[in-house]
Amino acid sequence: MYCRFESGIHPRENIVDIVCTLKDHIESLDDHRLLLEMVSTQLIVDEACVSDVLRVEFTLEKTLYSVLH
Repeated sequence: MYCRFESGIHPRENIVDIVCTLKDHIESLDDHRLLLEMVSTQLIVDEACVSDVLRVEFTLEKTLYSVLH
């Protein structure tokens, strides 16, 4: 009988407290989702910038090679 309520709410817990805790947890998860979306967007932008820089460098190297040879 000791572990009877280990995986659920204890019968004496106030439902208002449980709902408030769940609400806080959901808000925290939503904030974390927004943060991850911002980081993901920034990584995509950074990857595009790196790709553009590499393309420009390749074009310059190709141009220099054709001029020198």
